[in-house]
Formats: sequence, C-alpha cells, structure tokens
Amino acid sequence: AKYQDQNYKKLINCYTWQQIRSKKLHECPLCERCKSKGRVTAAEEVHHIIPSLDRKSGSAGMPR
Repeated sequence: AKYQDQNYKKLINCYTWQQIRSKKLHECPLCERCKSKGRVTAAEEVHHIIPSLDRKSGSAGMPR
C-alpha cells in the first residue's frame, strides 16, 4: 500500500522531509487527531494536509 509506493518512500526518507517532520513534532508534540477527541497522546507521525504526492504535479504535500 502506501509504504510500498517508491515515491512515498523517497519522500519520507529525504533530508528535507525529515527536517520538516522534526520541526513539526517539536512545535506540536501532541497528536492532533487525539487532541480533537479529548485525548492527550504524543505524536508519532506527521500527516499531510494534502496527499503526500500530488500525482499531477509530483509535489510534496504540506505537513499537519
């Protein structure tokens, strides 16, 4: 599925994404989905506001 997609693997393993991910987790250490449900949980993943790769442009989505 998602983790088998070579473009997705390339995106999440690139230096730029790792820097964005690290900054986002530092600024927002709590899981936003859990927080919206009234739970306090440490964030482990950074999700995208738009899909990780826009298939038409090939550009990376912005994290949330």
